[in-house]
Amino acid sequence: MGRHHLRTAIGPARAVCTLLAAVLASGCVGNAYTVPREEAERIARLPPFERGRQIHAIQRFSTSDDPPAARPWEEPMAGPGPGVPILPPPWIGYEPAYPFYMGLGAPYYPPVVIVHEHHGIDPAHAYGPTEGTSSHRSSSSDAKDMGAALAAVVVTGVAVGIGLAVTEGARYDGLVAVHPHHPVHLMGRGGQEAEVALDDLKPEHLDGVSEVVLVGTEGTGMWHLGRAALSREGWNYRFALGSYNALMRGLPSLAGGGGDLQIGYFPSQYFGFLATTGMVTGSVGGGDFASWRLGLEAQGYPIRLWRFHLGGYGSVGQDFFKADGGDFAPISGNEPYLGFGGIAEIDVTTRLALTVRYGGHWHPAVSGQGIAPALSIGFAVY
Repeated sequence: MGRHHLRTAIGPARAVCTLLAAVLASGCVGNAYTVPREEAERIARLPPFERGRQIHAIQRFSTSDDPPAARPWEEPMAGPGPGVPILPPPWIGYEPAYPFYMGLGAPYYPPVVIVHEHHGIDPAHAYGPTEGTSSHRSSSSDAKDMGAALAAVVVTGVAVGIGLAVTEGARYDGLVAVHPHHPVHLMGRGGQEAEVALDDLKPEHLDGVSEVVLVGTEGTGMWHLGRAALSREGWNYRFALGSYNALMRGLPSLAGGGGDLQIGYFPSQYFGFLATTGMVTGSVGGGDFASWRLGLEAQGYPIRLWRFHLGGYGSVGQDFFKADGGDFAPISGNEPYLGFGGIAEIDVTTRLALTVRYGGHWHPAVSGQGIAPALSIGFAVY
């Protein structure tokens, strides 16, 4: 009977471990940025010299479908001598209307420069891309075995979370500035790609386009003007570690350590639903215990104070548990649970937040034993 419950709990644990490992296949952030469709349409309606001043852009991951490179900037005809790179000022051709670049300092991405060993470049093409260019463990007990399996899942989940935090969580999402003649890559749904200068972009150019991309190292480079505020809307991943108590029939509340892993979706900035799994493991009086929870959780964040967000959560699910060895009479089984508590989040980036949770789990079947408290700290990646 004990082995059956052990398999019941470890089976889902292995499945979750496999799923989480697959998530690790996330890429690295690159120097290309997607401009949301609504933003691209707004930009196309602005006067040409205003178009590069403030653009909402989201950093892409480095993938094989990055757009072909636009032509790098070239040194002008006149200069101090062959082989010496000269960058044209980024306000060339827009001196009266685009002076704010002078106060931005060096761009976040410097432009790529072509250095020629001889002169003779047509001064009409001394800066900017060509407009409209096209391109296409031996175990001493079952409970200890279960605890080891669950710990492996949590370790995998934390590794996934760290990977996401340094990629998706660190991805820039905010305002950028580029020269008004910066190349714009128009990615077509059929795999086609075209390039047009920003100041030549027209609304009709966006017809049939699946993605609008700016590359930071093209043109005169790109300036980061500031990240957007924390955005929860869409899919998110959370992991946390801390001090947890476990409740089991016939035993007092058992204090141990553990963690939570969650994947969910926020339809709005303030409310979301998540699939949640958590584990508690420990040793008391020479015996071992382990608890594995699977459930659903709702979270809400009604209060925001600068970078601090305060909210709460409620969850429901099933708790699989086992205790044996030492002073424990062998126990194994599973019972429903209810969870509730408060959450505080602190913005780190637009897509990454530090989280602190305090609450508890209550088992209706062992309600006389009270509530098992839980305190944890972790990260949320949106």
